Order: sequence, then structure tokens, then C-alpha cells
Amino acid sequence: MKKFLDNHICESVLTVGCQHLPPRGGVAQVLYIYDKYIFTAFKKLTDTREGNKLVKFWQFVTAYFGLFAVLLCDRKIRIVHIHTSSYNSFRRASTFVRLAHLMGKRVILHVHGGNFKEFYNASPKRILNVLNKCDCIIALSESWKDFFSGIVNGPVVKVVENPIEPPQYSLLDDDGIIRMLFLGLITDAKGIFDLLDVMNAHKGLYEGRLVLHIAGNGEVDRLQDVIHNYGLDDVACYEGWVDGPEKAVLMNKCSVFVLPSYSEGLPVSILEAMSYGQYIVATDVGGIPEIVDQECGILFQPGDKDSMKSILDKLAAGSITLSDKDAIIERSRKYLPQNIAGKLKEIYSEYL
Repeated sequence: MKKFLDNHICESVLTVGCQHLPPRGGVAQVLYIYDKYIFTAFKKLTDTREGNKLVKFWQFVTAYFGLFAVLLCDRKIRIVHIHTSSYNSFRRASTFVRLAHLMGKRVILHVHGGNFKEFYNASPKRILNVLNKCDCIIALSESWKDFFSGIVNGPVVKVVENPIEPPQYSLLDDDGIIRMLFLGLITDAKGIFDLLDVMNAHKGLYEGRLVLHIAGNGEVDRLQDVIHNYGLDDVACYEGWVDGPEKAVLMNKCSVFVLPSYSEGLPVSILEAMSYGQYIVATDVGGIPEIVDQECGILFQPGDKDSMKSILDKLAAGSITLSDKDAIIERSRKYLPQNIAGKLKEIYSEYL
């Protein structure tokens, strides 16, 4: 498989981030694509992994001392590229930022997730102290770039969007039902339970017209209880955690992607859905308005159940014309690995 960063650059970059095999979660998916498609040699330290608190703590300690040892022994490394989000993730990242800075390396902090503004506002001085030790901050969108540029003093702020895997297309029979897909963490913050509330209140309008396919991890037991107790089995189904071929099947089967989230950075799930030509129904948060407009979807405010109902009603009635599939696919091409690799190469080259 062709990869898009040459050995000279890859040998000079050490990545620090979460467990990415299997790729569960947005940051893990980004690192998985970096490893599979972009870096010819992926030098990486894993700072957290799935497991209990003791497992996570031991992984962090191992990564911290591993970073010290690697930077001491591997003289080729000149850049430490740290992936983080907010809260505990940022607290872990801050120790790696300080150590890499102390050891004279160029530090790139790649900020994911949609809650960073709230996190920053709770403790701006402490967070700025970490951010200003970085040489470069990577934001996921122009709106996030504007935010970071407005608070830091020293670091360069660049935009590198999340990458997507090349889509695997297949032709499936059309049964005339609008099939919607939710793909992500099953939790209140993603708005999935708001959506199910709306479908429950008006399920008679949707039976035989709409089906919501839900895939992901998180509060799975609660989700299944809600579907059962609401009697939504005809309009909603849980598909489990999907990846690889199973995810491609769902992407090809569904024509509408739904993400009623309360906060986001730049969701990989939306970018993936666009690569399959899906019409996007999502909230007006984070970097989403920069990639979704009336030509490829519709946006509404988080928690606005009236708007959700209106959109679902129109989908069920066929009064929303789904955008041209090929046009949506074309929009997504900028997020393919080769294009994201070009942006990374430009940033890395400044420090080599």
C-alpha cells in the first residue's frame, strides 16, 4: 500500500496519543489512518488504553518514561506530535509537552474534541501555560483556529482536518425506506437519546418510512432499553460496534447521516458519511458548519427537538430532496489521506 510521507520525515516525528488498534473513537480513528495510510514508519507512544483506572495509569507512566528514553536514545527525532482533547486527556498531554519542550524538541499539539472552550474557561492560566510551550497547535477547522489564535502567544496555529479512509462502495437494493445512520459514542452528549425521544413521540408517522440504524459503543444497555421500552423496534435498531467491512455495509445502506451532538470538533463520522454520499442532518456546533451547508445537509441547534421532528417529518414525507450523491462525495475528497498528508508534510518540514 502506498503511503504519503517519506521515511526522512517519518523518522523525525514521534507521535503520542491514545490506543488506536482497534480504532474506537474519533482520535483513535485519526491515528489509525495516519498509521495505515500516511506514515511509512509510525513511531508512536500510547499514553492511554482501554481498561480500568490502574491500567490507564500504568499506561500513562509507561509512556512518560518511554518518551524520556526514546528522546534520549533516538537522535533522529526532532518533532513530538501530541494528540489530545480536553480534561484528563489534556492533563496527560501537558506532561508530555513539558518533557519534550525541556528536552529541546519541537512540540506540536493536535487538539481534538468539542469541549475545549469550556475546559479552557475553567482554568485559562494553567492551560495557556501548556499551550504556549508548544511550537505549533493543530486545530481541526478554521473556527477552532480562530479560537486558539486568539488566546495563545507564540505558537503557530495550523488547520489539519481529520482524515477519512477511502470508501468501499457497493450497490444494495433500494427498499424505498429512508435509512438514517448514527455512528458514534452512545451518550446524552451526542444527542442520540433526544432523537429517540422525538421518534417515540411520533413513531406512527415514521413506521414503514424511516429506520434509524445506530452503531457505536457507550451506554449500550440504556439504548437497548429505550428502544424496547418505547416500542421503537420498527423504526430504530442497534447494530453494535462496527468497523471495516461491517461499517462499509451500513454506510452504503443508509442515505442520511444524523449527528444531534451538543459539542464537536470536526467529526470523522460526518466526513466518512459524506464520502459515501450521505445527506447530513447535524447540529450547528464546532467545525460542522464549515463542512455542511444547504447543498449537502441541514443543521439545527443542539437539543432542539422541534427542529428534529420537523426534519424527520419532511424526510418521511419525501419533501426533503436529498442532495446529489456524487456532489457530496466530491466534497469529501479533500479529507482523503493523501490530501491530509500534504498538510502534515508542510508543517513538519518547517521544523526539520
